[in-house]
Amino acid sequence: MVYVGGKKKLAKYICPILQKELDTGKYSAYVEPFGGGGNIMENINFSIRYFYDINKYLIAFYKALQDGWEMPQPNSFGAEHYNEVKNSFKLKDGKYPDYYYGYMMFVPSYNGRMWVLMLKMVVSDYIKKSIIYQ
Repeated sequence: MVYVGGKKKLAKYICPILQKELDTGKYSAYVEPFGGGGNIMENINFSIRYFYDINKYLIAFYKALQDGWEMPQPNSFGAEHYNEVKNSFKLKDGKYPDYYYGYMMFVPSYNGRMWVLMLKMVVSDYIKKSIIYQ
């Protein structure tokens, strides 16, 4: 996922270094403190992995996916619904669950910027199924 502060372009350099260190056997878990779009986490092979991020809506979104929530396709709704959810978030009226705000913030957004509409996104099954979100 494209995400503000994302490490997608750096992952090809960072992940081999991290993986080599993790493969030494000195660690019981891998902790990703700045999870964001999951660009590092999805490339780390370790039996126990913890994913953190300061954005509670993003974490709620990932947890919902892990719990089996079926994410709508970004092009399955129109601008009217998108703007309704965006306004609900701004008003803090709680009309939608946190995971849905997280989905709408990032998935149909352009270039990882929150609430900038774009109709394209794929979430890795690897992220959805194999991470402990904190």
